Amino acid sequence: MVQRASVLLTIVFNLVAALFLYQLSVIVGWSSDFTGSGFSRFLIFTLAISAGYTFKYIILKFVGFVFQIDKAITVYIFNIFLINNVLGLGLLPVLISLAFLPFINALLVVKIAGIIALSAFIYSIIRGLTIGFGFPRFSSFYLFLYLCALEIAPLLVLIRLIV
Repeated sequence: MVQRASVLLTIVFNLVAALFLYQLSVIVGWSSDFTGSGFSRFLIFTLAISAGYTFKYIILKFVGFVFQIDKAITVYIFNIFLINNVLGLGLLPVLISLAFLPFINALLVVKIAGIIALSAFIYSIIRGLTIGFGFPRFSSFYLFLYLCALEIAPLLVLIRLIV
């Protein structure tokens, strides 16, 4: 995860996800005093995504240390990195078409991007469940709490902010 290509793909994911949120906010007409407009809004989205994932990885490492399941957490973090890197590359053509093809129905393209992102999210949850159930020392109750607290709750907050 610290190789040059992985770091660059992680940066690409953060920038692509922030650009997707920015374009979505422009298409929907979402504005806020907190986010500003233009490049400052893009920077705030970039920092929010980067900080969110950094916080998530720190919490995961802490949970792995406390419950002594470092191997399972390391495998899960690696899977999240892979899924995010593929998602960043997968959303890139969608963002390019949104930005440079004015005749495309923007709402349809946003729906396609949403389906791609939702598919990646569901796949990461399935991989997390598979990894969690694959380790015998990992409690199902803790896995359920993790999914609610660190996977589903941030998504609900993001949806609430957008709506």
